[in-house]
Amino acid sequence: MEKMRFETVKEAAYAAREMFEFHEATKNREAFFAFTHESLIEESQLQSDLSDFMHANHDVLDEDYLYEYVVDALDHIIEEDNVNEDMLYDLAYEDVSVYTSDLTEWLAKNSSHIYWADEAIKEFSPDDISKILSLAQGSARATIYNGTYNVLEQFVNKDDE
Repeated sequence: MEKMRFETVKEAAYAAREMFEFHEATKNREAFFAFTHESLIEESQLQSDLSDFMHANHDVLDEDYLYEYVVDALDHIIEEDNVNEDMLYDLAYEDVSVYTSDLTEWLAKNSSHIYWADEAIKEFSPDDISKILSLAQGSARATIYNGTYNVLEQFVNKDDE
């Protein structure tokens, strides 16, 4: 596989975003994002590296949320100017669910999400469950947003290469 090269992270994000599609909910399945059939057939290095990154994080985040957060990160990189890891960190916490019911649903979706709640308690010492869950989801999002950025950054032409 030849490694694709881009001038900017935003350009790489555009290419990566085209590799994902949204599937509407059915009576047996919630709505979800997935790689397009075409991107799986083409097997580009970008798709492969994104897939490897997602697989590496599968043990600490539900697959549906993992795909959603990668797509959210790509959308932010495309929509915002001069995105960097610090900005993505802030955007991740801005994207946290505001309703406690959504946060408890997030926690209940996969037992691995307890990891994020435990980390939030250790790092921030929040004083109520809503704050714990908000910080947990924010931390999960920030990890995926920044990891997605790092994958894209590997495909950007560098002056010293």
